[in-house]
Amino acid sequence: MTVLQNIRAGAGREPDKRKREAAVAAVMDSFGLTPLANHLPSQLSGGQQQRTALPRILVSNPRILLLDEPFSALDNHLRFRLEQEVRQTISAFGKTVLLVSHDRDEVFRLADSIAVVSGGTIDVFGGKAQVFRNPQTRMDAMLTGCKNISSIETLDATHIRAADWGLTLEVPEIPADVKAVGIRMHDIRPGQGKNAFRCRVAGEIENPFSYTVMLQATPAAAPVGWEMNKELWRTLRAEEIEVCLPPEALLLLKDETKEVLK
Repeated sequence: MTVLQNIRAGAGREPDKRKREAAVAAVMDSFGLTPLANHLPSQLSGGQQQRTALPRILVSNPRILLLDEPFSALDNHLRFRLEQEVRQTISAFGKTVLLVSHDRDEVFRLADSIAVVSGGTIDVFGGKAQVFRNPQTRMDAMLTGCKNISSIETLDATHIRAADWGLTLEVPEIPADVKAVGIRMHDIRPGQGKNAFRCRVAGEIENPFSYTVMLQATPAAAPVGWEMNKELWRTLRAEEIEVCLPPEALLLLKDETKEVLK
């Protein structure tokens, strides 16, 4: 079917033809699809196909909108453009929207609340700021982008041994059942402070706008990744460097999955 026929199919529940055609015309204009009305799917780009799918759904006036990896087939530029349109659509829709995605940045930009699903159960559910700031388990931390995670041994009420990193760390408190510690790559700080260590630079990875520096406290330790802007690393670059892992930035994590929603 053409773009127009696809969107008309979505409006089929409206019995009044004039209302149906008016709704189709309005939604096509809103998504900039009017010039493509007579195009077949084979004549559309990936972005245009995605832009056709949304109005086909919306024109039926659904009670709930489910978006399952809506940007997965697009390049970065088209993803960005379509994401802006989807954000406006979600705002105008005014009803429940469920977004399924493996892209943590995409989820954070579009969602108000987040459910982390692991092994078929909901591991954690809450406001997006809370879920990112305070993940409860290893899986929560991993799915919200934490790449530095180590198993721990509890030493006393405020100290743990990060076994994988070979570091003894001070923490504000140690909740029950904590099995691991994590720190996000951008939360490591240069110089002195609590949990300061002199580390060997095991490698550096250049990203488009930043560097990821791999640090080792001992030759046998697992490296810890530290991401920073290029200007800062050009200033600090050395074979050894002192960094600190602020206690308030450490994520104390459980291993087991918690079923939060019944």
